[in-house]
Order: sequence, then C-alpha cells, then structure tokens
Amino acid sequence: MAVPTLELQDRAIAKIITWLRESHDRYEPMSYCKAVYSLMLRHGRAWYIGERTFAGRRARSKQCYMNSYTLADEKPGMIYVEGWCWIEYLFEFEHAWCIDTNGQVIDPTLREADGYYGIPFRWEYVRATASSTKEYGIISHANSDLLTAPAETFIHDIARS
Repeated sequence: MAVPTLELQDRAIAKIITWLRESHDRYEPMSYCKAVYSLMLRHGRAWYIGERTFAGRRARSKQCYMNSYTLADEKPGMIYVEGWCWIEYLFEFEHAWCIDTNGQVIDPTLREADGYYGIPFRWEYVRATASSTKEYGIISHANSDLLTAPAETFIHDIARS
C-alpha cells in the first residue's frame, strides 16, 4: 500500500477525534466509556504512517493487542500504543499498534489504514497489566487501573517529547 498523504492522514485523525468527542458527550458522567474517551482525548495523540508501517508479513488478523504486545516484547525500541484507527471504508475502531523510536507507526496486524490516534504506554505498565488481567489490551479492560493511575506511570516518555 502507498503511504497516505499527510493531508489524508490529518483528515482521518480529525475524524477520530471528532468521533471520540461525540462519543464522550453521549455517556453519563460516571460511566466507564466516558472516562475512557476522556482519557484518550486528554492523553492521546496523532501517529503517522510511513514506508515501514505495513512492511513485512502480517501477524494474525483480529489479534491486534496480542500482535502489538508480541512485537514490543520481541523488538527493542518498539513502543506499544492503544487507541483508535481510521480506515475510510470501515470508519473508526479500537486498535493497538507499535511505534518506533521516531514515532512512526509499525502495525503488525493491518495491511492498510488512513489514520492513528492513541496513547503510547510504558512497557513496564503494559507487561504488568497483561500479567494481572491475563489478557492483552489495556484501554478496553475495566479491570486495569488505567483510569485511576497517575499519567506518568503509564504514558511513555515519547509522548512528552
């Protein structure tokens, strides 16, 4: 797949953010979903597709959390990210991917996408959460402490640079 233009990626990311805001506003104040959308709007950021994003063999489809966990665990320098992805003909969906140390998306699962918006996680936090919940994925699991933990305990330093 050709790399989408920055203009196309920015439009896709704007659609994700608009969807997150609208979804946030639909939920009751104390609901888990509203808290997740609030967290994402507060700490999420845009990530961009590059030449390496979809390079190489794809891992198991519909297993993005496991695939991204495995990639981050096996490849030094990969940073685990969860958030939302946009594909024009599918709309937005929850997703996990990795970024390299330059912030470029490395997606072990998808063959194409138009935009990514998410939170980069500290590897220690990802590993501890997977160990305690016995599941891959952080944001969609209400049994993690994500919504009560201080941001500096889970956000990777790349988000602050």
